[in-house]
Amino acid sequence: MMIVYGPNDGDKKQEKDKFWNKLQEEAENSRGIPIVIGDMNGRVGNSAEDTEGTVEIFGEEEKTINSQKMINFCILNGLVISKTWYQDKKIQKCTIEVKSRNEIHN
Repeated sequence: MMIVYGPNDGDKKQEKDKFWNKLQEEAENSRGIPIVIGDMNGRVGNSAEDTEGTVEIFGEEEKTINSQKMINFCILNGLVISKTWYQDKKIQKCTIEVKSRNEIHN
């Protein structure tokens, strides 16, 4: 399990790349399916289009700069952003959980 705090949209590209590269390295070195919990500082929107099953329709309407990096990370590692898979109160949409696709589809 990895507990993370992602870079903000306004952070330098170098810092963002360093974070995502380190996260990917840790995911590759983890035993089994990686579980990522924390604040990724990205809003992924509410469209499943072009996300290969990572995002579903119950996300926030807004999409941020960091969102594509988060989606790409999930696609690469067979993960989903589970908070977008079920309807929640609007006030609770800012918390995002990333789970294995197997956990969602089983």
